[in-house]
Amino acid sequence: MQHKKALVDYLISKNIQVRPVWKPIHTLPMYKDCQAYKIESAVNIYNTVFNLPCSISLKEDEIDFIVKNIKCYLSSKSMNV
Repeated sequence: MQHKKALVDYLISKNIQVRPVWKPIHTLPMYKDCQAYKIESAVNIYNTVFNLPCSISLKEDEIDFIVKNIKCYLSSKSMNV
């Protein structure tokens, strides 16, 4: 989860709007007593993924900017291993 936060913070610092995915329903108070089926991975997924900008109105140069910054972040982390 620390890697997620660091990457999200980095992208936000580059003015890239990222956001968390929706919280798994079974973790919400109003559903705590409801039946859940085969959701063992849901919390792990929630803790490790986030939403990137997505819209049919995204321009190619905006997509390139997002990808470039993700690659830049990842390459800087691989050098620090």
